[in-house]
Amino acid sequence: MRFGRKALLIAAVSTCSCGVPSQREIREDIRRDVAERLGTPPAEATPDGLGDLRAVLADGLTADEAVRLALVNAPDLDAALAALGAERGDLIGASAPPNPEIDAEVRFALEGDGTAYELALLQDVTTFLAIPAGRRSATARLDAARLRAVEGAVNRADGARAAYRRVQVGMRVLDLRRTAHEIAGAAFEVAQRLYAAGNVTRLEVDLQQAEFEEARLSLAMAESALLEERAQLERLLGLWGPEATWHIADPLPALPAENDGDLAAVEGRAVERSLALAALRRQRDAATAASTQARIAGWVPRIGVGASAEREPEGEWAVGPALSVGLPLFDRNSGGIARSEALERQAELQLRARALDVRTAAGNAAVRLRAARDRAAFLGEVVVPLRQRVLEQSVLQFNAITIGIFELLRARRAVAEASVRHAEALRDYWLARADLDRLLAGGSPVAEGAPTDSLAAPVEAPEAPEEGD
Repeated sequence: MRFGRKALLIAAVSTCSCGVPSQREIREDIRRDVAERLGTPPAEATPDGLGDLRAVLADGLTADEAVRLALVNAPDLDAALAALGAERGDLIGASAPPNPEIDAEVRFALEGDGTAYELALLQDVTTFLAIPAGRRSATARLDAARLRAVEGAVNRADGARAAYRRVQVGMRVLDLRRTAHEIAGAAFEVAQRLYAAGNVTRLEVDLQQAEFEEARLSLAMAESALLEERAQLERLLGLWGPEATWHIADPLPALPAENDGDLAAVEGRAVERSLALAALRRQRDAATAASTQARIAGWVPRIGVGASAEREPEGEWAVGPALSVGLPLFDRNSGGIARSEALERQAELQLRARALDVRTAAGNAAVRLRAARDRAAFLGEVVVPLRQRVLEQSVLQFNAITIGIFELLRARRAVAEASVRHAEALRDYWLARADLDRLLAGGSPVAEGAPTDSLAAPVEAPEAPEEGD
């Protein structure tokens, strides 16, 4: 009897813990998956993964450092990891066998002396049948939560890289706007002097002042935009207070010379790599397993087996087997079955809808990437050099006294404006590149910080039905 109790305890513990990964194993798996998808070394769970943070910021922040800092200093990602603990707890609970039940009765004789005792130890057998389905459902929910955590990390890394690109462009545009503002200011000052000398009309002064005020407004807008872009990057990096003193180490990169690859096949690759689709597939599996569990609870009678012992008033004991059967006559868990089947169907439909979202987003990103590359190449190879040649010829004509100072300054401003457009085109290219890279790494069709729709919400699989419901 002692060996039997010990064997039962060992079996129960092994059933509960076998196949359930530890929290540390889950975190390590997520880190490896994120590193593989981003093509970077696995980030540590604390900012120490970057070494001395202030030293890194003092030397200038690179794009790769921004990505790693965004991953190691992200409370929302930590919250997602904490949520995995709840799913892991559900898996442990779904793996545990039901507790045995003890029934005890005491009967006092109405006539004569003596007291009768009856004891019964019953083990629910039917619930054992539902454990495999419950484990499959809980395992699938844990896998889906893990995939969503990886997706969140990929999205955050993409958001940090995109925000870094915006700051790079904002700094470049601000420099060009300052140049244009200085040119417009010089033209306005010259116009005022010439007007005072009687060499130009008031119309020319007003024209130069109008251009100067517009340049000043553009400069103010560029300064404000850069402050917002820096604030967005700081939010993603988790920087504030004294740590918010940093600068960009890298200038805005030029258009890469190599081709962007086969953009015609990106839709299929994005669907294949999508973490959201993988998570929805696991949610569908969880709903399917939960539906099986609900049917078992509704159609299989509750059976308990065990042993009973009875002591008669005369003091004699009688022992024997015990059996209890619950008949599913009135409640066959019809409501639970209907709910689980509806959630299973919902998961399938959401999977189809999200697959269409991913495919469409990948196709749009490829179109935007191709258009942005063509636009940036045209501005950088045609428009900006042409404006530069116009400026060079304008200098020659000004030296030959065939054009005036205002025409020369307008040519200089035109170079600055063309350079601004080129920088913005480069920004559009790198943002489109980041969107496509995010999708090919398995990230969400919606960029970091953008609103999500109802299709992004995970499907909740029904909980394990209670016996007798």
